[in-house]
Amino acid sequence: MSRSRTKISRNISSRSVRPKERKFKMKTLTTQIKTAVVAKLVFDSFKDSPSVATRAAGSGTRQLLYQYGNFSIDMQLQPKPRSNRMLLMGQVLDSEKPVEGLGAIPVTLLDQESAISETTTNRFGEFNLNFESKNDLRVFLDMKNALVVSLPNSQVD
Repeated sequence: MSRSRTKISRNISSRSVRPKERKFKMKTLTTQIKTAVVAKLVFDSFKDSPSVATRAAGSGTRQLLYQYGNFSIDMQLQPKPRSNRMLLMGQVLDSEKPVEGLGAIPVTLLDQESAISETTTNRFGEFNLNFESKNDLRVFLDMKNALVVSLPNSQVD
């Protein structure tokens, strides 16, 4: 029993990020973003929906689809009720390998200055990010071909 506790505590302490490591990580991330490919927005439910009246009657959830080569990033941007927070749910898909999930891909939400939220895709390529609503956000997917997507402005009024 004590053996497993020691192993767990070692794993937890090795995950903690020290200030120097955080600065190094941001520098590395900034370099990666500069060389990343920008995925193209191919569908936005707020722009491509049949009518404004239909959209106004909806829940405020915005469906977005980005593509680059054989990769698709399907996302849903949803305001949280009675708050200034948003939920971004997404899935990364590879049309060349539709049966295989794209798991363990680091996903980082960025504003113009820093990382706001980070997660990793599950075995199906799905991810969720919770964040305070603001404009000029980007999602960085740290894949073989690093991808960046720019989110449409989502500032809650």
